[in-house]
Amino acid sequence: MHRGFNHFSNNLAAYCVLIGPIYLLFVLADERKLFRYTFLAFLFILPFVIALSNIAALGYGTGAGFSGIGSAFFGLLPVSLFLFIHNKVSEEIEPAHGVVLFLIAAAIIAGTYSGVTAAAGILLFAILITIYDTYQVGLDEVKEAAVGLSSMGGYFELVMIAGLLFLVSPVLLFPQDIAQGDSAVNILSHYLGLLFGFFGPTIYLFYRKHRR
Repeated sequence: MHRGFNHFSNNLAAYCVLIGPIYLLFVLADERKLFRYTFLAFLFILPFVIALSNIAALGYGTGAGFSGIGSAFFGLLPVSLFLFIHNKVSEEIEPAHGVVLFLIAAAIIAGTYSGVTAAAGILLFAILITIYDTYQVGLDEVKEAAVGLSSMGGYFELVMIAGLLFLVSPVLLFPQDIAQGDSAVNILSHYLGLLFGFFGPTIYLFYRKHRR
């Protein structure tokens, strides 16, 4: 399953750090059932998605480790964060608004592999979406949500920790030098996991809202 103890321990440590705030935010948002289904999807569906994508892109589908699934938990962080805010702070703020955080992470990844121009373009797009979202929600509502969240002792810190963990994910998942000893970091699997972890639950929540 892993290339060695260090590989295993790094993946296990990342999982242990991530699962705490994610689970707490889902529980506080009264979304235990959604967490269970998402967790099972990561374990039993995502590996096949990653394997088939590796076959299509790289010509092989085998890999070692849990990092693709671990990347999905990184992607789930902003979903859990904005879901908590939507359910407990302001119904006007949707889980889909977390796309701004995803774009910031994408800009960091682009800066690592494509240069400053690509990163700046993605960041500009993120700023424009932030302005649009703020206009749609209403500046007063955003301010009230920020004040309400900051006054929630302990919950505010949990939200900040989840957000910061997600923003450091590009550095952890996408190193500048992908060659690590005798092997290479499968950044394709990491990126697929990040995409699946964020957009899978986000699309489902969008569908659930409009179905209701």
